[in-house]
Amino acid sequence: MKYVYYTLTIVFFLISCSKDDNPTPDEEQVIPENEKYLDKILNMDGSTYMNFFYNPNKTISRMNFGDEASNIHFNYTNNRVQSIDLISPNYTFFSTFTYDENGKINKIIRESGDDFIEVDVTYNAALNTYNYFEMSGDDLVPLSIYVNENEDVKRIKYDDLNVIFIHDSNYKGVLYNTNNIQVPLVLASLFFLLENPIISYNPLLSLTVDNGLFNVQFENIYDSQGFVTQTTRTRQDYPDTEYTYIYKQL
Repeated sequence: MKYVYYTLTIVFFLISCSKDDNPTPDEEQVIPENEKYLDKILNMDGSTYMNFFYNPNKTISRMNFGDEASNIHFNYTNNRVQSIDLISPNYTFFSTFTYDENGKINKIIRESGDDFIEVDVTYNAALNTYNYFEMSGDDLVPLSIYVNENEDVKRIKYDDLNVIFIHDSNYKGVLYNTNNIQVPLVLASLFFLLENPIISYNPLLSLTVDNGLFNVQFENIYDSQGFVTQTTRTRQDYPDTEYTYIYKQL
């Protein structure tokens, strides 16, 4: 399982990719605050970047990208994410989780093609971190996931490399009313969160690697209820990217 070895390099390229047209945001809908759930994310040209689907209890059941051939399925047991299936035309990747008596993930079982690996995870309650090892070539590399009180990832330490996420706790992100799937997603695929950091409980303001080695800023627009409705992602020397968020009532 060498995918993590390339993740932090590949994502720096992908996170800078963008489309060039400006969207026209839909008129704000009047939806009760506690019934407001993300329906879709639109690209700059108005095309759909990602759709969101929910279970009857309003947990996330599936996310699919605009081509609809790439899907992420969430399967639950006792309202916990039991497994995640990442399915695309080019690959399939399955992750299953086990939990300790405190409801924290303590093992990941990953399957992709003929590859099968079990990864032990240690949760540190004092630091609110998930700690484990990933294969990098023939070496085991330590990886720590730091999360805040809302289960948004605030720091990833990959060997000696640090990725810092700053969120705005004064406003509501796209996961505000549903379950925060960041921790199981990042444990299943570090690549996904780094490529899609805007999917969070509180809106993202910045993503920084090692004190400015790589820096992305996120400028957000909010509605009257404090929900993020649009994000402009900026990185020096790269075109800006804009995302528009469409909500629905559940």
